[in-house]
Amino acid sequence: SSAFVSVQTINTRVALRQAECNVHKLSHCNTTTCHFRNIISTLPYHHGWSSTIRLQAASNNDNYNENETSDVSIINGKTIRSTSTSAATVMPRPDPSILISAQDDESQQNSIGFITVSLLIGTFICVQIFTLLQNILLPFPQFWNNIVYPFLLPIPLGVIFILTGLSHFVLKDVYTSIVPPKGTWGGLWNVPAPGMDLLGLTYQEYHAYWTGCAELGGGLLLVGCALGISWLDAVPNAVPAALLGLLVAVVTPSNVYMYTHDALMGGDGGDEMNIPRIPYPEGHYNRGIVQCILLSGFWQLTFH
Repeated sequence: SSAFVSVQTINTRVALRQAECNVHKLSHCNTTTCHFRNIISTLPYHHGWSSTIRLQAASNNDNYNENETSDVSIINGKTIRSTSTSAATVMPRPDPSILISAQDDESQQNSIGFITVSLLIGTFICVQIFTLLQNILLPFPQFWNNIVYPFLLPIPLGVIFILTGLSHFVLKDVYTSIVPPKGTWGGLWNVPAPGMDLLGLTYQEYHAYWTGCAELGGGLLLVGCALGISWLDAVPNAVPAALLGLLVAVVTPSNVYMYTHDALMGGDGGDEMNIPRIPYPEGHYNRGIVQCILLSGFWQLTFH
């Protein structure tokens, strides 16, 4: 069966979490009456507030498919009507009150300091692991110097950054939604956007576009150097590796913003773009580890 639902505007997060929504209108394609079998989940998002309520519909004779659900999205208090869909996992979002963004300004700034130190320590540890791997576990200098550093590391990394850079333009909203607004973290984030008004861009678009250009250019330069393109013969891999390493460090605040504010790639439209949601908080811990590995990889390419 399929259901077409209109949900009354929900005005408070408490009402949202308790799923105390009133059904104004219900139409059913094959039956005259229908009731909600079960409310599976309802959770808030980070900005404004939004939720996806997953409902199982059943006809009055209780013959229904347990795997068939209707998704009802409520975004910033606005009613969204649903069409029937197959069951999908709704990633739970944290209560906004437990986020770092809910703390006072000084506590937020202290948290950012702690996160920064943790990333630096994690990167240092990853560099030591790389060194251990190179000198003890795989002590083959020719393998590292003739294969890994010239080709095996730079070419895949370069391709990844080329594709990521292009995606900043093709999927702009994915990145603008995770650019920290000015004044974030108790006023700690005040990165300027020179020429923003002249270019007719928002603050978020400005930073999404220039970082996309930098990733695309850095990736092309890294791949070009690794492949030995003639006009890049005089440029060692260490140059684009160092530039991309700095770029990774520069864009790290966006990843931190996702953790501190539960910012979602694509914002409220991320589900429509099928962007996987990051589990909170363990998904961000894993991202932090990947960030340290990436930074240490560029360190090795630069200073090996």
